[in-house]
Amino acid sequence: MAEEKQFSSGLVIAAGYANKIRRTLLAQTRPLGVDPKEAVRVSALINQHLFNIFREKGIEKQDVVRVRFRYIVENGKINVDWDSLTIEHYKKHTVLENLPPPEHGLEDVIENVRELEWDENVFKALKAESEEVEKEDNKWVIRGKNWIAEAYEGEKIVVKYTGTLGDFGDWLRKIVGWKEEE
Repeated sequence: MAEEKQFSSGLVIAAGYANKIRRTLLAQTRPLGVDPKEAVRVSALINQHLFNIFREKGIEKQDVVRVRFRYIVENGKINVDWDSLTIEHYKKHTVLENLPPPEHGLEDVIENVRELEWDENVFKALKAESEEVEKEDNKWVIRGKNWIAEAYEGEKIVVKYTGTLGDFGDWLRKIVGWKEEE
């Protein structure tokens, strides 16, 4: 009984495509009862063909490729569908070096501000965590240990938190659950 399979190398640096194809083909065909020598033989044929294509198309060693093709396993033999062979080629554009550190680290104490859509549950959670709640004109001002929230009923909630970015994220998830918006 013949079984058709799809091969994809995943993204790989062109210099390492041969090992990736051999290892992946061995892993895919072993459960199908293919002798490892057959998988190595077929991967060598594929790799020779790809080597020629890469040279012809000017694919360099540091470029990235993804190789895909279909093949059929029948009676322990691998038959490659050469018409299905596709190569995605990604050229090395630039290398980014000497990048500046983030403006604020996770441990730097800064004021974090987040505007959220109105949510009754978030409003109740803020009130429950608060030390002080006031109503001023058309907004609620809710204060906590190191945060203040201005809630405009039915519109939005603006949260200002003073602390580390990591603590702010933890606190915000606790208050709003996983509804946090970027």
